[in-house]
Formats: sequence, C-alpha cells, structure tokens
Amino acid sequence: DGALMDALSAASLNRMSDFRAQNLSNIVWAFAALLISDLPLIDSISAQSLRIIADFDPQGFANTAWAFAKLEVTDCPLMYAISSASIATMSNFRSQNLSNLVWAFATLVLVDDQLCDSIAEAAIQILPQADAQGPSN
Repeated sequence: DGALMDALSAASLNRMSDFRAQNLSNIVWAFAALLISDLPLIDSISAQSLRIIADFDPQGFANTAWAFAKLEVTDCPLMYAISSASIATMSNFRSQNLSNLVWAFATLVLVDDQLCDSIAEAAIQILPQADAQGPSN
C-alpha cells in the first residue's frame, strides 16, 4: 500500500537520528524488498548509517548493502564504509551474510579487492561447517 509506505517514510525521516543500526537495515531492507525507491529516505538512511557504522552487525551490513544494490543505488561512501567495517568483523559473518555482501558489490559493479579477499577467506573457514544451504549461497 503506497499510503502506508509514504507514512512509514515520513515517520522514519522525522526520527532518523534516533535510529539504531538494526532499525536502519530493517527499514531499507523492507523498502528494497518491495522495490520502493524513496530517495530522500535512502539518503537519510545512508547518512545515519555512516554516523553509526561501527554499531552494525554482519547481518546489518549485508542487508543494508543488499538493499542498496536491489534498489540500484550506488552510494560509494556508504558501501565502502560497509566494506571497511565488514572486513574488521568478517570472522562473525555467516554464509548468507557473505553471499549478500558480495552480491551487492557485484551488482553495483563496485570493485573492492580487499573485501573480496576477506570474503573468500571467511567462506573457506565456514565452508566445512556449512549445512546444505551454505555452499549454495
């Protein structure tokens, strides 16, 4: 429903400075899943995400990157901040987080060799413990 998403966007914009990392990744993921590209909201999410990037967890990094890629929004400062912060916490990523993150960078045609190397190393480490779904991600 367009009216509902408009209301959600307006309410989010009014309270964006209160949003924590999970709030940000959840709202941008929801809009992306519905293919609703609300640029003022996306810009505000990006700005707030950059302010609190250290507070994101692996799922938050992956979902936020996935959402921006799904919406075809190439926000280089945010994506490279996600990359840097992700590399520092890569050992905590699960296979789905790794696949969403690499998919996002590939979809946006953003080259980050250090991120790709870190993802490859993490994937090699978690592959032996992965269930059947893990390797397919």
